[in-house]
Amino acid sequence: DADLRMHPLNDRRVLNVIIQRQFEDVSMIEMEFAGLKYLNLSPVDEQYTCEIFGSTLLIKDRDIYWCDEQNISEDDIEDYDGTIICAARLRWRAIDGHMGNGEFYKSVYLE
Repeated sequence: DADLRMHPLNDRRVLNVIIQRQFEDVSMIEMEFAGLKYLNLSPVDEQYTCEIFGSTLLIKDRDIYWCDEQNISEDDIEDYDGTIICAARLRWRAIDGHMGNGEFYKSVYLE
């Protein structure tokens, strides 16, 4: 909190996801999933690249679903075994000024 109080309960359950694309207009967006119900993070095999070529965003039974494959139907969403996010709420914003040679995040290297 602003006065340095801690909030020890995980009742907010917020997940922020940043996605970049190679496009001059709106090249980076941040999605904030609030009321997170579940996250299944399924990274690709190390011998493959990690581009997301399509995605699905849908609402089912008042829950918001995002997954890393396009054309997933409401009927198939519960059985999808790739990366999937399910939350009560979603908001997003464009992030400007963080592309190019500058670092958006600082790296930490463990020896």
